[in-house]
Amino acid sequence: MKTLAISLFLLTVLLLTSMRNEKTPSEPLEVVQFSTALNSAKNSSVTKDAFRSPQAIAYSEDGRWMASVDFTKGALYILDAEKQSLVKEISDFDRPFDVCWIDDRTVAVSEYGSHQISLVDVKKVAVKQEIACTPYPMGIALADYQLLVSGFGKNEVGVIDLKKLQETRVIPVWYQPDFIAVDPDKRYAWVSNLTPKSSKNGAKITQIDLQKLEVKKEVELPFGSSNVRQILCNPKGKWVYVVHTYGKVMLPTSQLERGWVNSNILSIIDVEKGEVYASVPFDYTTKGAADPWGLAISPDAERLYASLAGVNQLAIIELKKLHKYLAGEAMPQGLATNDAKAEVALDVWQAVHKDPSKRKVLINKFAALYAADLLRRYDLPLTNPRGIALAKDGVTLALAGYFSGDVVWFDTGQKKVLKTIPLGEQPEMTLARKGEMIFHDGTSTYQNWLSCVSCHPHGRADGLNWDLLNDGIGSPKNAKSLLLSHATPPSMSTGIRANYEVAVKAGFYFIKFNKADEEHYAAVRSYLSNMKPDPSPYLVDGRLSEDALKGKKLFESDKAGCYKCHSGEYMTDQKMHGIGTKGEYDRRQEFDTPTLIEVWRTAPYLHDGSISDLKELFSEEVRTQHWHGKTKYLTDEEIGYLISYVKSL
Repeated sequence: MKTLAISLFLLTVLLLTSMRNEKTPSEPLEVVQFSTALNSAKNSSVTKDAFRSPQAIAYSEDGRWMASVDFTKGALYILDAEKQSLVKEISDFDRPFDVCWIDDRTVAVSEYGSHQISLVDVKKVAVKQEIACTPYPMGIALADYQLLVSGFGKNEVGVIDLKKLQETRVIPVWYQPDFIAVDPDKRYAWVSNLTPKSSKNGAKITQIDLQKLEVKKEVELPFGSSNVRQILCNPKGKWVYVVHTYGKVMLPTSQLERGWVNSNILSIIDVEKGEVYASVPFDYTTKGAADPWGLAISPDAERLYASLAGVNQLAIIELKKLHKYLAGEAMPQGLATNDAKAEVALDVWQAVHKDPSKRKVLINKFAALYAADLLRRYDLPLTNPRGIALAKDGVTLALAGYFSGDVVWFDTGQKKVLKTIPLGEQPEMTLARKGEMIFHDGTSTYQNWLSCVSCHPHGRADGLNWDLLNDGIGSPKNAKSLLLSHATPPSMSTGIRANYEVAVKAGFYFIKFNKADEEHYAAVRSYLSNMKPDPSPYLVDGRLSEDALKGKKLFESDKAGCYKCHSGEYMTDQKMHGIGTKGEYDRRQEFDTPTLIEVWRTAPYLHDGSISDLKELFSEEVRTQHWHGKTKYLTDEEIGYLISYVKSL
């Protein structure tokens, strides 16, 4: 009888899966652990032996359930928040990035790989609706009946009407949007943009007016800011918080001590003024906090929690006290003047107390928060914590470990781990997966200030100019994407590294200040050589548009001459060329011909990052100075066709 009951239950699930819009019953969710295919034809990229990589995690509004999405396994996990256990695994999503509860039984999942939002009935274990949206959706947030979706592919935010079940509008934003937050009054949405698109700027935060559905303001983070991840609004509405890295790009990368090259920051934005109010480090004086990712805040706004992905830690900031000190309303007590770090912190806080505008200096004061008892960091028994969510009790915190494939619950009152559960078996470790873990590991860097991904988010580039030691101090170059680096030697803009094998080892020596063993180098090389390009969002049904086809014809003609340097499978002749882009500080005038694959996501352009987009690159003013083939002789219409083609690669 038991076997028959289970068979009948599974048959019911399969029937419900095909009934996308049927009304759901009100019975409680059964605690049955299993996996079911939602749409087996949709996601061919996920295999049975895919690694488990849970990323985002969220509590339901009633606090009874939790949902987490797995980027590489293509799964949605439903967890019992009270029992802290896994209930169901729902499969066949295409690289799900974020998750958001619409109500206590419906979850929205952004599917990066299939350019859609899936609405899932977690009680029926069925997808109710698949909604096409802006390409490469990442972060999602609910604003009444509207679901906001960050479209990484075309630099826009999609607005999905949950009554009409369709995307009704797209809003252009800064560049590479990844996370979204909505303020308590539903007046504004705030969008974090992953990287700068010009070497002249820091990354920016976009403020969207939700009544007009248009951008109100772009708020620039401190110069050198990149890797901008989760963004969160204060429950009381006055502040917005965002985590990011902070590159000291005005300095040569000659030492790592005390955050000389990179540090890891919480920036606070004043909502009404629309500007950065303060930026404070998660780092300690000699112990970096590589790659902050996720954020949570207590209901009373007294504490802020952040996952530090690169060092496998949780950071807790005493937020209410911090705001008092930043405003000059109070001074930290008990700072011992016989302790050098505390004495430095005392001087800083005294200056801020006297003149609150001095809070701007805190971005480089690594002793200030710790000495004032405002910041503590705790080791976690998982690898690369990203998603983070706080229970309604304001005490229990859940975090998802991307590489360890598990969820941990942390008691923020007792400051201890309550429970850790795996979300399923992991396949045998491959060399490429090990390399990916090393690439994201800040603990293998001297003093833990950064990881490889700090300068190469998603294996691509952070948009910043770095004064590396490769070709002498005083000659900064824009970071390059590492996609196809194994197939397109030489490495670096100046070709100073013969190939990516040499470059990987040099990266450990001169960027991480650490000598690893050959197995580590081989693993990172394996990860890089296994990276696959994301198809351009500018393709139409996977093909070139009419304009792009015209551009392709021009590209391959002698009239434009682009093919002479950007040729072959990888769109590069792998040679050095001088095209008139030598700058004031450059010691060479010839630079490596970059691949054009994924050029839609590799701004800023040129070796010095001086060009923010392709329209600027081929503007009349620029193309009369630089010799990109014979483009200086093309008409504006022909340039438009050429850009359409290049953006489609």
